[in-house]
This record gives sequence, structure tokens and C-alpha cells, in this order.
Amino acid sequence: MTFTARTLVLGALFSVSAFAGPIIPFLIRPLPTENLNEAAGADRSNNSFTESDPTARYNGDVFGLPGYTSWQITEIRVWSVASILGEALGQEFSEVTLYGRVRGETMEVLSTGTPDSSFDAGDPTLVKNSNSKITHRQVQYQTGEDYEGVGTPGVYYPIWEHTFSGLNWTVPGGKALDFAPWGVGANPDPLTFYGYWFNHVSNRLLSGVPQLLAYNGIWIHDFATPDQSGFRRDVGVAGLWDKGADMNLIVFARAVPEPQTYALMAAGLAALIAYRSRR
Repeated sequence: MTFTARTLVLGALFSVSAFAGPIIPFLIRPLPTENLNEAAGADRSNNSFTESDPTARYNGDVFGLPGYTSWQITEIRVWSVASILGEALGQEFSEVTLYGRVRGETMEVLSTGTPDSSFDAGDPTLVKNSNSKITHRQVQYQTGEDYEGVGTPGVYYPIWEHTFSGLNWTVPGGKALDFAPWGVGANPDPLTFYGYWFNHVSNRLLSGVPQLLAYNGIWIHDFATPDQSGFRRDVGVAGLWDKGADMNLIVFARAVPEPQTYALMAAGLAALIAYRSRR
């Protein structure tokens, strides 16, 4: 085989990512658009939850991707509810982390960083992070509303959209995938819950937009036992709310060939180039 032929084979092997599928928003559970806040009464669709000791426990959710191939998850977008409208996220939280794992494995840090204590000079809704692959944006519902406290009419809180990009998290299809975004409070106050991380959730039947793979529950994990499976909490059954809820998120991913597929492609390319070099 000539040098040129060997180079082509190596080039093909190092560019197998070109055979991966396009990056698409594969799993979508966006913010609700209907039955928002206290005006909706018993049909309210939006809520948020934290843990009584956010240094010991944290909550998240679970999702899965189709089982016919492996997947590279490139970005996960989630929402939380903070404490003070107009305050930059870094004033309340000293660290924001996205945890994840294939169910049955040990929970790992997928992305982490420190949010800025001020808004971006060019965008009054954006807060950057020490990790350039994490951004935080203060948003509102499609109706132009902020989050109103459950049972506290007239008390509003900011909604934050968190984007964790550049993840390159490769997972098998057809498996349960645990994930949990969580923030560390700079000066947490158990009386006011300032500095407590509240993940945004909604009820799938009342949200007004499809909530894919929603099953009316969130998952609770212990920091002390990252290798344990955690447990499912149906917030309705637990008496935390009058209905079930799931975390809102968007997952961007692309299909990737299995290792045996790469081997077959490489063998085929090598055979083709060897044949051409003999002619």
C-alpha cells in the first residue's frame, strides 16, 4: 500500500465522527405555556422543588434515547427558579453542576463551573460562567410572566435557563439515564430558602406543550452514595403537590455508529484503497 493509500485509511479512521448523525433536539420537555401560576387555580401546571438539605441530597430526573444505536449527547438545557428578580445568578450560587450517569453506574460530573455575579455587559438577561460551556439566562414564560410562588399570590421569582453545551456524553440507547442540575448556595438561608436550588418542573397533562417521556416523578440522590440508584419521588403521592410533575429539559444528541460499525467501515475503506493502489 502506498503512502497516499495509508494516509487515506488513517484519515478515514480519524474522521469517523463524520458518519455520526446530525445534532438534533431529541428529547423535548419545554417550559409550560398554559395553566401558569396561581391564576390557574387547581389546574396550575408549573412548580419547582428543592431538598431540605441541599448539601446532602439533590434532585433530578431520568430520560432515555432509542435503543437501536449509541448516542452522543452534546447539550442539555434545563430551568430553575432562583430567589430575587434582577439579581445575577452568581450572587446566590457559587457553583452550578450537571450530574449524569447510565442507570446502575456511578453518578459523575458532566459539567461544572462558577456563575458570574453580574449580568453580561452586552446582554442584560445573560450570566456567563467560569466554564465557557455553561451559560445562564434569565427568562420568562411565553406569556411574559415570571414564576409565582405556589400558595403565595403576588410573590414572583426569576426563571433561569441553564445550557450545558460541549458535553460529548456518549451513552447506549435503550438505557435509563439519570441527570441532575444542582447549584451550591453562596450563603444558603434555611428560613427563606435563599441559596437553595429549585429545579423547575411541570405537569405533563396541563403544560400546554408535549412533555416527552414524562411519568410524573422526580429522582432523589445522595451526595454520599453516588453509586446508588437513588429513589423516585412522585410529588403528588408524596403530598408535596396535588399532582405529578417532571423536570423540564431539552436534550440535544446525535446517533453514532457502534464500534463494530467503525471496524467494518475501516476494513471496507482499507480494502478499497488497497485494490485501487494495485491498479
